[in-house]
Amino acid sequence: MNQPVAQLPPISVQDLTYFYPSKLALENINFELTEGSITALVGPNGAGKTTLLRNLAGLDTPYSGSVKIFDKIVDSNPRAAHMQIGYLSDDFGLYDDLKVYDVLEFIGGCHGITDTALASRITELSQLLRLETIIDKKCSTLSRGWRQRVGIAIAIIHAPKILILDEPASGLDPEARTELSSILKTLQKSGMTILVSSHILAELEEYCTAMLVLRDGKIQEHVTLSAHQDKQHQVINVELLDHLTDEQRLILTDKLPAHSFFISADLKSIQFQVEADKSAHAILLKTLLQHGMNVCSFTLEETSLQSLYLQIANRNS
Repeated sequence: MNQPVAQLPPISVQDLTYFYPSKLALENINFELTEGSITALVGPNGAGKTTLLRNLAGLDTPYSGSVKIFDKIVDSNPRAAHMQIGYLSDDFGLYDDLKVYDVLEFIGGCHGITDTALASRITELSQLLRLETIIDKKCSTLSRGWRQRVGIAIAIIHAPKILILDEPASGLDPEARTELSSILKTLQKSGMTILVSSHILAELEEYCTAMLVLRDGKIQEHVTLSAHQDKQHQVINVELLDHLTDEQRLILTDKLPAHSFFISADLKSIQFQVEADKSAHAILLKTLLQHGMNVCSFTLEETSLQSLYLQIANRNS
């Protein structure tokens, strides 16, 4: 009987260390990305996020350690690795005197895509990124949002399996950020693995499935968001039809079921911390009703990416 073949991680980093002339920028970095994930790379300014992304993309060479793209070590097989990687820097440039179509045609040619396949690929990307209305315009006429779409098209023209984005939402208006979120989720559904750095945690929350926290050149934590939420306590917000009585306030502190903790209350609102277990939620609700509280809403407050990041930062500070 044939044994299943182990799936190689799209990106695997082992003991990566990187020096600038007078500074240790990255120290002993280790992590792997899951295929089809969208990972948020977050951390304060100067944490080493851009340096890490450049090492992953093979634009900088680590002092020690290695970066693997599937089974290829980037330093040893740069061309093979680059076939699988799309990279868009924060300060990318476009050929302003060329039309969008001409830029995509030129970049596709640099990747060795044949003329017939390239025309089909440009049409595909134009539909995916909704570039039809600007495909024949010069890049110099484009807004920041449109330039960002063209940049993504350039990064994925060769159909890579991995997309690395450095601050892609920088300078975008709210509508453009929403559109970027939609584009990244579409790319993920196609099987692409995405690593994206950003300071805008609320925007990352729209599409990320994991978070990699970098601080002072070291990985603080690498968490899968759904797994983290399943393992932690959760907050439940309760709205009442009537004001709390003094007797009911005593119940909140003295007679709650195990694994439920009263956090705060005002006249008609109560907040609890409860174990992430649906049976614990049901027991809490039953207890409230048994003690005469007319519950009109009982809602779970999902852990936000920002609150999770702050928890990790505080824990490691």
